[in-house]
Amino acid sequence: HAVDVGKALQCARMNVAEGRDLFIAIDDVRRQFAADDAFEQRGHWRMIRRLKTVPEKLEAGLARGLAPIYLISGEEPLTAGEAADLVRAAARSRGFTEREVFFVERATGGPWDEIFSAAHSLSLFSACRILEVRLPGGKPGATGEKVLRELAGLAGPELLVIVIAGELDWQAQKSAWVQAIDEAGVWVQA
Repeated sequence: HAVDVGKALQCARMNVAEGRDLFIAIDDVRRQFAADDAFEQRGHWRMIRRLKTVPEKLEAGLARGLAPIYLISGEEPLTAGEAADLVRAAARSRGFTEREVFFVERATGGPWDEIFSAAHSLSLFSACRILEVRLPGGKPGATGEKVLRELAGLAGPELLVIVIAGELDWQAQKSAWVQAIDEAGVWVQA
């Protein structure tokens, strides 16, 4: 079956411009390889990933719905703060009334046990709550990585998680905790 590539690219550009994720169906592409099994075993089908969202497109994405977890990172604290404000406002309009904020100043001595406990505890006043983790250094350490990966799995309709980090270097961007958040929610590059 023939596909109009020009029309597909135009549609993809519109979706990305509106802040949507770009997904490319590669099932037909895989069939073109002689060694289809080898192609899948090497994991090449995972090469196409979600795109990071920029703050300018965040509002359009929030209008379509709220993701369970947000990672907001970047070198501009003002831009990251404005993006976090947009997420918080959208959450408040959807019934998230309680908010807990945790500051992680050092990777080795962060309040990771408190964060983990807060994620598992039930709220006394609200069914929907926001758990915000501020990570200025962008490196949570081994314990923090584990907690952040678990938070990505715990976040959902009653628990919104916002992680605000400084600039993430290439090693941090490829770390398991960033990938877990990116797969479960939205990564805003401020």
